[in-house]
Amino acid sequence: MLPLQNVKEAIMLQITSVSNAATTTGYVDTLGFDECRISLEVATSNATTKMTTLAIMESEDTYYSNATNITALVGGGTGGFTIPVSDTTYETLKVFDVDTKSKARYLFLAVSGTTTQLIAARALLGRAEQPPTTAATMGAAMADPASSVCDVYAIG
Repeated sequence: MLPLQNVKEAIMLQITSVSNAATTTGYVDTLGFDECRISLEVATSNATTKMTTLAIMESEDTYYSNATNITALVGGGTGGFTIPVSDTTYETLKVFDVDTKSKARYLFLAVSGTTTQLIAARALLGRAEQPPTTAATMGAAMADPASSVCDVYAIG
């Protein structure tokens, strides 16, 4: 079996503007999946500064206020990683691979910047207990729920 046949994709953060004024958060439900890859796309910045907050957190519910840090995935935190400086020329992609077997059901991404930047984030869930077999279980929206038209394409 090809590894990408057993996955679900989810949008964690739609394209949004972040600044140092507030923390922007998004979450994904990992129920039924053993792995999660979170990809954060960051647009170019007008200054070579780094984000003030960049963290992956976990919770058993969808309330950010109940989420706790995953120590190794907290930028600038003890036991975490160094937040890279923003690029003024190229967009950057920050990727986090998380083994969800020992984590709470929901993973959160928390981001805040030192200058205003556009960001977007997606989660790719893998190693499903039950392979996704429909557009909806793969994370794709149906163009018309009454039809068989959807945004999932298989090439091969």
